[in-house]
Amino acid sequence: MGAEELGRFVLAMSWLWLLAHVCGIGFYNGALKFIPENQAPERLGSVRGFITAGRLVTGIAALVVMVLGVAIIFARSKPLADLHLLIALAILPPLVLLRFDASVARAHLWFVLSSLTAEVLRPVLVLILIVLALWLRAPIAAEHILFFTGLVVVGLTLTQVLVLRARLKDRFKNVQPCYETSTWVRFGLPIVLIDGVAAYYPDLSILLVGAILSAGDLAAYNIALRTAAFLGFAAAAVGVAVSPRIAALASAGDMRGLETLARHAAHMTFWPTLLGVFLVVAVGNLILATLGEQFAVAFPALVIIACAQAATCIAGPLVPLLYLTGHQHDCLRIAFLALGVTAVLVPSLAWKFGITGAAAAYAGTVICWTALLYRAVRDKLGIQPLISARSTLVRGI
Repeated sequence: MGAEELGRFVLAMSWLWLLAHVCGIGFYNGALKFIPENQAPERLGSVRGFITAGRLVTGIAALVVMVLGVAIIFARSKPLADLHLLIALAILPPLVLLRFDASVARAHLWFVLSSLTAEVLRPVLVLILIVLALWLRAPIAAEHILFFTGLVVVGLTLTQVLVLRARLKDRFKNVQPCYETSTWVRFGLPIVLIDGVAAYYPDLSILLVGAILSAGDLAAYNIALRTAAFLGFAAAAVGVAVSPRIAALASAGDMRGLETLARHAAHMTFWPTLLGVFLVVAVGNLILATLGEQFAVAFPALVIIACAQAATCIAGPLVPLLYLTGHQHDCLRIAFLALGVTAVLVPSLAWKFGITGAAAAYAGTVICWTALLYRAVRDKLGIQPLISARSTLVRGI
């Protein structure tokens, strides 16, 4: 699969992940707040209601988006040219359910179940299918890899639903669901944009770059982003682990415990990420060269993005600290500002300086985003989440 074909695959997957996030309507993150807060026996009805409503709301949203997307593609009279996008839309409903159930498992501190299906088995099984196809000497195009992805997502979704139902069966025995849908939706809607900027900014950046540069340049930029993405593994893993504890500490009003947790998370994130930056600088050129000559030009972009990743890890998990403590609207204002900066920087720098300019725009935006989030956490929560700073604990929530 050449650079042009890779560019089509990248574009389809970026749309898939962004749409899956939007269709979650904040229920993915809501699970990390509302499930830990309602663990008392008399509140289990709210937990059961949240899980039932979450599956229904997100599933309907995914189906509606899928139908609208298919209608738009056929209205353009280019269904075969956009076959990769059609396959991505077909994957959307099961992927949304897979992500929601993974969030439910994470909220119950079942980290193996929450991470195994969506984060580990999904890419591994897709890779196995690709290797098998190559072994059989079958042609590999963007549509084939997307089809493999769809098969894997459907299988993992069904498996996760059955496992989660078995684990929750005894817990919800004789428990009637209690629905607080308006509360859940009011919490979740701002999170769609907040978490979209925080978690899916690389995909948003790819979509903006793809509208300006060629598919080959987009493929090189994507390689730089995805190669640097492994540096975000520590931040993602730590964020997953501490989010339920943030909600519990905030609910108990334990601000000192929250500050300690934030600083501990920052240490666990920053030092592995910094080590990863040194590795990228040392061997990044070699990694890109092994992928093809056309990707060697992405090395400056790779270094810029890697350094930005490290800079964003000097504080604890800032986004969960805000929205899990009831300050999602402050986070929302910062997200709108970040989107505005993105809309200006990415097109202008990518147009002028190519993929290196796009990487500089990416780095500038995420660093500004981190600085504004840090200030909001310090001012709103009165805690100091930096890895090395004096405590400013002055008030509670």
